Amino acid sequence: MFSKAKISIPRVGFLLSFVLVVLLLIVGFNVVGSPAAARLKKEDQLHRNNIVENARALATFAYDLKEQTIKLPASLSPSELSQVGSYMTIKKNPFTAADYTYKRLNDSQFQLCGEFNYKHLPYQNLSYGYVDSDQVIYSGDELDHAIGYQCFQFEAYIVEGSVPVYSELRYLGTTNGR
Repeated sequence: MFSKAKISIPRVGFLLSFVLVVLLLIVGFNVVGSPAAARLKKEDQLHRNNIVENARALATFAYDLKEQTIKLPASLSPSELSQVGSYMTIKKNPFTAADYTYKRLNDSQFQLCGEFNYKHLPYQNLSYGYVDSDQVIYSGDELDHAIGYQCFQFEAYIVEGSVPVYSELRYLGTTNGR
């Protein structure tokens, strides 16, 4: 009547191994994320670091030694930047070659904006930088942002009583840029 199909031991071993490998891949992607997600998070990290480097360059070269004041450029055009600092270079978005959006708010405050793929909270990842009590920022890992177009507000200020006198950068927060 009914014939019993024989399943060989090697075939069972192969099926169990296959199921185990598939389960491990699924668990791995859930824990670590897909390679595409990891690439997008790395892009966001590069954007944050570029924005902080650009902000630090602006704070450094906006300090007018002669007048002992901060003078931010009106824009990031080459002619404006040459008036602020002849050695200053502003990093562009490495994936699109576009400039990060710059907006001068007043003589000492400005915004730098960019597009982000993932939400980021400070200290979510291991960071060697930190934000001190004056909100001085040292690394892109300290910037918090949501998904989408985000603007980071900074203030360049003169460190009083230092010899030599120099300017520093203060992080004032993040806003949705639209």
